Amino acid sequence: MEVDVIKLRDRGQKMPRDTVKTIQPMHGFIELTDWHLKNATEDRIVKELVLKSAPDATSRPMATLTSPVQTRLKGNEMVYVGTESVGGVEYPQAWWCRLARRPPNR
Repeated sequence: MEVDVIKLRDRGQKMPRDTVKTIQPMHGFIELTDWHLKNATEDRIVKELVLKSAPDATSRPMATLTSPVQTRLKGNEMVYVGTESVGGVEYPQAWWCRLARRPPNR
């Protein structure tokens, strides 16, 4: 799904609404994926919401939200909450996603 994404937290801290309004959205394609994590201490399915620059399988992720839960859906907007890894540390994160507006002849 082609979307514009604005992150609502910085290293787990909720950003003020005035700050959020000034953020340039990341434009890309979101894809819900899951994979099997199995090692000596864990055996579970990990879900991720991945933002990519293109909808193909070879496109590298621009951002990843782990264990996403959709908390809001209104019109062409949705909010997902989960965690993101920054420098190997997990922080709470929320993504405000809006369906991308396409030019008429695209």
